Amino acid sequence: MKVVTLPEITLIGIEVKAHWKELHQKIPTAWEQLFTRKEELTNRTTDTYTEISVNVKDEIYTQLVGAEVKTGQPVPAGMTSLQIPKQSYLHFHHTGPLTEIAESFGNMYQWAEENGITTGEFKIDRGYLPGLPDSPHDLYIKIVK
Repeated sequence: MKVVTLPEITLIGIEVKAHWKELHQKIPTAWEQLFTRKEELTNRTTDTYTEISVNVKDEIYTQLVGAEVKTGQPVPAGMTSLQIPKQSYLHFHHTGPLTEIAESFGNMYQWAEENGITTGEFKIDRGYLPGLPDSPHDLYIKIVK
């Protein structure tokens, strides 16, 4: 694990707001919707797709599944855009199954605590592919200063 700084990122995709207990149903549905509309996401800056954990408020999680694109791209109907400023993150390269990504994030939070790094709820998970096969993912947790 290491601390990195990512440049500004623009993500366009499908927003999901749900209680923790509902996320395991709603997120896969959002991915299916996104992949059926992937041709609408123009001027992409990565070959893979990204899931962002935006925030948690009153036990409702806001997630965004989408593609990273060049700034200023049109937002297709039913999708939303998120502009993420340049900032520092704790980074981990995950090579296990998709089902173990949550565990990797948990290990990242533990490592940060053990090393005196204050992190927030904002997370980036890069590496998704259509059909959601197991593939390498780059995981990031925002560092709070």
